[in-house]
Amino acid sequence: DIEKLASTLQYSDVHINASSSMTIDGAIFDKPQIGPAYDDQPGQRYDQIVKDLYKREHFIPIVKSGGLELAYSRDELIELINSAFKNPTRLSQERKKLVREICTYDDGRCAERLEDAFRTSLKQFKLIDEPD
Repeated sequence: DIEKLASTLQYSDVHINASSSMTIDGAIFDKPQIGPAYDDQPGQRYDQIVKDLYKREHFIPIVKSGGLELAYSRDELIELINSAFKNPTRLSQERKKLVREICTYDDGRCAERLEDAFRTSLKQFKLIDEPD
């Protein structure tokens, strides 16, 4: 499933999601990120709740990075989508900033660092032998 998800992000032109950590994943692939911040139902019963999703403590750095655009109406969402198709590199630097600030590493070597950390721990607990 992870492979399918990564493939979906790699081959998408624009990534739209509602206040999800998927924003980070989409930014890793440098895809325009758009967050709907409105309730499109008659009466807009949940409008403030949807807006508040983007104000949660853990999500504030994502919003502040500038790598995510919020749409506050259907018309604005359509406008942002069209803009993203026309100029997909706009906000690319902000998306890269988002990735650096949230993920710490953006060099594609996380699996190697994780493996090294496991090997070091296993050696410390003498669960594997030191190589000659």
